[in-house]
Amino acid sequence: ERDEMVGYAVTFVGTKYADANLFWEGVSAITRDEKWAILMADDGKDICSEFVSLAYLHSGMDCGVSPRKATPTDWFNYSLKQPNWLTQPL
Repeated sequence: ERDEMVGYAVTFVGTKYADANLFWEGVSAITRDEKWAILMADDGKDICSEFVSLAYLHSGMDCGVSPRKATPTDWFNYSLKQPNWLTQPL
């Protein structure tokens, strides 16, 4: 799975990073209002956690959270629920 994930991730090389979306993510966190994150998700640009989530999904792993909203903590909790989580390729 790791090779597949890395291969998929490499396809994002050269993709413009959505710096402005970090602002909207912050506004959503501060206001606790999801509408700002939804605005971010609708622009078709990704930030690092979204790139990671898309690579996991491409490899058949799903933490149950939309890639637009998944955080490293969501993926860590996902790994804890897996058998032999210490050896999971996360």
